[in-house]
Amino acid sequence: MEIEWLASNLRMVEPGLWKAPSESSVSYPDEGNAWCFSIEDSSFWFAHRNRCILETIKRFPTNGLFLDVGSGNGFVSLAIHKAGREVACLEPGKIGALNAKTRGLPIVINSSFEEAGFKSCSLGAIGLFDVMEHIQDDRGFLLKLKESLVPDGKIFLTVPAYPCLWSKEDEFAGHFRRYSPTSISRLVERSGLKIDYLTHVFSILPCPVFFFRVLPFKFGLGKPIDLEIERQRHLQPAGLFGKLLQQIWDTEAAAIKAGLRIPFGASLLVVASKG
Repeated sequence: MEIEWLASNLRMVEPGLWKAPSESSVSYPDEGNAWCFSIEDSSFWFAHRNRCILETIKRFPTNGLFLDVGSGNGFVSLAIHKAGREVACLEPGKIGALNAKTRGLPIVINSSFEEAGFKSCSLGAIGLFDVMEHIQDDRGFLLKLKESLVPDGKIFLTVPAYPCLWSKEDEFAGHFRRYSPTSISRLVERSGLKIDYLTHVFSILPCPVFFFRVLPFKFGLGKPIDLEIERQRHLQPAGLFGKLLQQIWDTEAAAIKAGLRIPFGASLLVVASKG
């Protein structure tokens, strides 16, 4: 893949790694990618999100390059690559881009989408996996992405669900908002895209998030974010409870594979197409 054919403002700095001349700031903590890189391979949350994303990509096939925008350490991109799709990581953070390169991904771009200069109708599909909540002008961003899609291209995205679940963790992560099914649908449609599929995922998480994050935050009882505690929360529990959780994740993945919609959950998974 000749990246220079697709984007006008990138240069190869070493085999497999491209970079834009300038850098931009993002609404994401500096240590975020390094911390995620240390937990992704053992996290039930990242594993289940990947599984749901892959089932959705299989159900809605596209042609051409799949650009994973805000790809972080390339955890999702690697799963897409192993599934046989040509994928490129686009990550503005230097640490995340280098981690993605370490994972062996063949195309890693250390740049923001705007600075890369992707050409009109150059991309077959775009992934935005827990990215939109970090973008202040989310509609303006989607409009730019839409222009780079081929006529039948698609955008696959995940976002945190339910504005009522806002907590200190959202502030720490650099979120501007959480989304409801109505707000994400309105955003997508106002950007000139058509929703092909929308579902919740992580169906059992809203209650623990509400009781252990939201209520302490609302009553001023929350403690500073402890990354080690957060790391432990990403581990799949052992024993009977762990088996029960796995059964829930399996049921969700099967529902997505069948094209069914899960009525509630801590995240939203959306597929939208260019009209």
